[in-house]
Amino acid sequence: MSKQPTPFRTAAADVGAWCHALDHRLWPLCRSLTGPGTRETLRLLAEELPGLTMQAVPSDSAAFDWTVPEEWTI
Repeated sequence: MSKQPTPFRTAAADVGAWCHALDHRLWPLCRSLTGPGTRETLRLLAEELPGLTMQAVPSDSAAFDWTVPEEWTI
């Protein structure tokens, strides 16, 4: 698959086309707060957005005033 142009590498007039193409890749993914769809979404965004980093946080970890939930898949 060829790499899609990103807003960082394309003319302003083509940004809408880039957004539309990215939407077509992201829309079918089933995303919840946790799970494989969210990881795939972040992976696709990392391909397109230079400098995006991801960090895994184990379930039941404290995150400010919240506890990271167990992962589940629909």
